[in-house]
This record gives sequence, structure tokens and C-alpha cells, in this order.
Amino acid sequence: MSVKIRNARPSDKGPLLDFIKDVWGGHDYIPGVWDEWLADASAEMSVIEVDGRQVGMNRMRSLPDGSGWLEGVRIHPDYRRRGLASMLGVHSIKAGVGNGVDVYRLATYNRNKPARRQISKMGFREIARADFYEPEPGARFREQKGVWRAEKRELPEILGMVNGSKEYKVGAGVYWDVSAAVRLASNVLATLIEDGSVFRSDGAVAVTRIGSQAGELWNQICFLTGKPDATARLVKHLLGRKQEVKIDWTVAYLPRGSPLAGTLKGIGMKKTQSLVLFEGRAKDLLGKGKR
Repeated sequence: MSVKIRNARPSDKGPLLDFIKDVWGGHDYIPGVWDEWLADASAEMSVIEVDGRQVGMNRMRSLPDGSGWLEGVRIHPDYRRRGLASMLGVHSIKAGVGNGVDVYRLATYNRNKPARRQISKMGFREIARADFYEPEPGARFREQKGVWRAEKRELPEILGMVNGSKEYKVGAGVYWDVSAAVRLASNVLATLIEDGSVFRSDGAVAVTRIGSQAGELWNQICFLTGKPDATARLVKHLLGRKQEVKIDWTVAYLPRGSPLAGTLKGIGMKKTQSLVLFEGRAKDLLGKGKR
């Protein structure tokens, strides 16, 4: 078996999407992002060939906290269980190390047991789980009084609220943005405040962003913490305020183990799916790959 990993090319689209289109019952997002990913010079999309045939792909990009995010790994059904996904991962990590990246993360759905096993074998360790909460059918939200957009001068207070929160501790200290997990370091939080993504009520704080994937726009509550009543008011406001764009999907991410799960359910939201977050350092991941 001759194996080759290289950068993706426009000519790879047909052979790869021919099998990817059937993943997840035909609901895979890769066909909708392929062209965008291929054109993104800031990330690396790789293709793996076996005996000259394109049978898999993945992508690695840098996150605002300086970590590397691995995503979009797909292997042809006829070529699974041969270690190809791990080969792609190691290739991407080596490329990231060349650019000074030391920490790598990735996530998979909690029901995807084969992917979780493969990720663990690579040397990644599970560090958190995040649940998706969506509005119940018929749920209605309105803007609330006593909610404001955070200002730069509030950074020390917000940082204290975030770092001392249960959500920060059980959620590995990250916020989620289009299913990618970014560390809420001081400089990252400062940038989020500057671009208007942090909101507060008296006793609660949230990071919220409009994200996009495969042509869909997501209204996201990326991180949430605070007292239950204040949190409920904050979420109602963020989901009830008018948006300048048409929103296709609304989601609030909440780390498994957060006491706010009952708060979200109490205002008309339901848990719909869960992600498992993994993390590893380059020296451990590459060392694991050599054994």
C-alpha cells in the first residue's frame, strides 16, 4: 500500500465529495465548505492518497489563542481502520509545529465512538464535553432591561467572573465558535470585548457571536456564566434582540456539569447534541505517533 499526504487541490473535490456526500445520511457540511476551505491560505487542508487514489482529507487552522484546531477528517469507508486518519493528524501537527504551534485541539460528537477511540490512540486526552441547547419549538424571547455590552474597562472584573466560574472549570476554560474551542485567555477576552462580543447583566456574563458554516448563519452563545436569574435574563435578551442578518440556527453551548443547565431548560431551551473536546501537546502527540 503506497500512501501519500499532500495539500488539497481543486481536482480533489469530485473524488472526495463522491463519498463524503453520503456521510451523516447526506447531511455532512464538507460539501458546503469545500471551496471556502480550499481558498483559505491561512489554514492547511490535506488529502491522503492510497495507491494514487484520493481516499481522505482533513484541515488544520490556527485559533485566536494560538492553538491548532483539527477538523474535517474524512476517510473513504473502504479504507478505514488502516490508520489513515491518524496519519493525516500527525501530518497536520508536524506542519503546525513548523509554524510554532504547540497545543492542538479537536472535537467529535459524543456518539461517534470510533472517532473517539482513534483520537485517544493518537495521544489526545478528553478535557471537556459541551452540550448544545436550542430553543424549544414555539419558544419566544424578548430584549431585557439591565443588559449591556461590555466595555474595555470592565475586563478585570469580567476576567475574574469567568476564571472563577464553574463553567470555566468544567469546560476547560474555552468558548465555542462554530464548534471550535478557543481558550478564554486574558488577551482573547480583551479582543472579544473590543469587537462587541461580550454582554453582561448584573451577575452574569456571556460571549456571543454570529458564526457561519456551509452558507448558514449561526446565532451563538459561546460562553455563559453567572447567577441563574441574571443568566436567564441575559440569554432571553441575546436571543430576543433583532439581528441585522437572517439567522439559520440558534445555539447556546454549555459545558457538561454546569449548574446552568436547569436555567436554560427553564426558559424554553432543550439539549440537542453533545461534543467531546480533546487536547494534546505536540511533543506528546508526535511521540505517541512514533510508537
